[in-house]
Amino acid sequence: RPRRRSPAAKARAAGLDVVAQAVLTQEITPIEALADYQAPSSLSDDSGNEIEVDFSDIDKQLAGVQAIIVDEWTQALNLLDGLRNGFAKTASIVSTVASDEKREVGEKFKDYFEHSESLARLPNHRLLAMLRGRQENVLGLKIEGEDAPFIEKIISHFDVDAKAPAERREFLAQAATSLWKDKWRPHIEHRLLTEKRLTAEADAIDVFANNLQHLLMSAPAGRKVILGVDPGIRHGVKMAIVDAQGHVMLDGEDKPVVATVYPFAPDNKMVEAKKVINELLSTYDVDLVAIGNGTASRETDAMVKEILAANAALKAKAVIVNESGASVYSASELASDELANLDVSVRGAVSIARRLQDPLSELVKVDPKAIGVGQYQHDVNQSQLADSLDKVTQDSVNAVGVDVNTASPAILAHIAGLNKNVAQQIVTYRKEHGAFDSREALKNVPRLGAKTFE
Repeated sequence: RPRRRSPAAKARAAGLDVVAQAVLTQEITPIEALADYQAPSSLSDDSGNEIEVDFSDIDKQLAGVQAIIVDEWTQALNLLDGLRNGFAKTASIVSTVASDEKREVGEKFKDYFEHSESLARLPNHRLLAMLRGRQENVLGLKIEGEDAPFIEKIISHFDVDAKAPAERREFLAQAATSLWKDKWRPHIEHRLLTEKRLTAEADAIDVFANNLQHLLMSAPAGRKVILGVDPGIRHGVKMAIVDAQGHVMLDGEDKPVVATVYPFAPDNKMVEAKKVINELLSTYDVDLVAIGNGTASRETDAMVKEILAANAALKAKAVIVNESGASVYSASELASDELANLDVSVRGAVSIARRLQDPLSELVKVDPKAIGVGQYQHDVNQSQLADSLDKVTQDSVNAVGVDVNTASPAILAHIAGLNKNVAQQIVTYRKEHGAFDSREALKNVPRLGAKTFE
């Protein structure tokens, strides 16, 4: 494929460089500078390939001269930096609805259907909202700002006004306008929006990381018997009891202590539900009731508190727990290994109970992005987000430490120096040989060499 040549390169190949230099350095008009110019009939490049050039009439020759001048001026990078800084202070970002049909489907973006705001003072979350609207083809975005002051700065920088005659000044002013409108302003707009977007994404990732750290490092309830409650309306309220070690409690027949009740519409079996919950709390000496904060959370909380108020013998207390990501964990491979004998729908209740008992140990089992600790998680750079959240998880786990005799492979994998495979080897070895009685005993684990141990 022949190399694409710019208009300036073609004009130079046709010998118009001399004319352009004459216009720039002498007080003559472009027409006078072209007086002795002879347009070549044909040109070849270094490889002998013919170059298509046509500078036969005066208008094309003037356009070629102007292209050379604009090309030379584009090298003034210090001027470009100054103009970009100036434009950044005065520019506005304007968002409009893409079309009338989008007004209904893009209802959530209605605040931005006719919106204009200073780009320099635009908050990060608003920019991310606008960018999402553009991504979904609901909004159109553009940068608005003045042209005249910046064209004037280009003209004064290259001293265009200083030398007569008027035709020359007008010709060079046109070149300055072309440089600004066709080359520099589109570049500046794109760069400013990109820089603003990257800053907003970095800020959103920081918010994610801070929120995740607060969640992971929240105080554990400790070794308590907990009734985990996963509220729901149509599919019922799922419940499971975990013992002080975090294992699902077994009844007299070695069956897991789980239950599902339907206190709300359409079943409205409130009396039976209260009876079942009261029986569970009494029989298994429950210390805390962990209620997920999802659908029907308030109604479930009110029901449990009524049961506790009606029976003075019960010592349990109700606590609302963030259940984000519990459903993701329920369907994961890890949950299938840990809770193989439980139905997927009940695993969420176990996870909610464990989250209250030991938030860090339970939350590391869920992909941080599924915990929902920030906004615009799908809009930001995914690898940077994953990397940042992974570092926070690792920092949190290493700050607290783990009990190697009870820790799950999920939390062991976040210990510095270990990976998923070695973490699994530790758990497998522990199951076969019993608890580790010293740190040195870890050296007996396959694939855990001296360096990893160190």
